[in-house]
Amino acid sequence: MTLQELIREHNVRATSEYGAPENPEFKNSHPYTVTLKYQRRQMTVPFYMGYAHTNEPAAEDVLECLLSDSDVENYEFEEWAANLGYDSDSRRAERIYTQSQRQTKRLRTFLGNDFDLFLYADR
Repeated sequence: MTLQELIREHNVRATSEYGAPENPEFKNSHPYTVTLKYQRRQMTVPFYMGYAHTNEPAAEDVLECLLSDSDVENYEFEEWAANLGYDSDSRRAERIYTQSQRQTKRLRTFLGNDFDLFLYADR
């Protein structure tokens, strides 16, 4: 089953507002604050899209990125940094790694027992 089909079947919804905290990693992009809703839970995240994107982010866009970032759980910092081209001596890289771990923890709580179902959906 595809991620899009799961989102439809499980009624995951997204609402977005233009504007999000400034992030130097995403200088040339549209900033959004997106709230995902699933069952009786919700998760709000900043989300950045390049200027070529003219539509607001959809649930699939946001979930795909969050699920992709959850790969952080599979690596110790040094290996994660090397895989993504970061310097393992960089405080910036360490901060991104830590933020990704926190975000994944929140995503697991948000999706509950269905986390793996969404994680392994075809994309």
